[in-house]
Amino acid sequence: MSPIENLSLTCDSSNNTFSEGDTIVGMLSFNLTKDTKVKGIFVKAKGDAHVQWSEGSGDDERSYSARKRYFKVKEYLVTEKAEGNVLSKGTHHFKFKMTIPEGNMPSSFKGAHGSIVYKLEAKISRKWRWSTTVE
Repeated sequence: MSPIENLSLTCDSSNNTFSEGDTIVGMLSFNLTKDTKVKGIFVKAKGDAHVQWSEGSGDDERSYSARKRYFKVKEYLVTEKAEGNVLSKGTHHFKFKMTIPEGNMPSSFKGAHGSIVYKLEAKISRKWRWSTTVE
């Protein structure tokens, strides 16, 4: 069983709505049930688009798809080290601050043939263990 409990990612924004050029300020919080070695901890914001559709039918059917990354910014809260970093048992809080780059980015969208999705996620990576992630 994982020693990581109650992993949460919160933003200091009343409506959690952000646009290009905005600064995201927040906190990653979690509890450790025992001293734990972690490889690294980071927060990442990204924006991706994906489309897919088919034309024709039978032997003449062709499928099309494309992906586009609008941006990706990453901030390490605990720098990755091959030998790991030991965090003590108890509650941990890490503040973060990152800026969404300027650019011509469309609004979020989900449809039958595609989507534009913006995510803020945090990941705790541990050697020889599955990473623990929150979005």
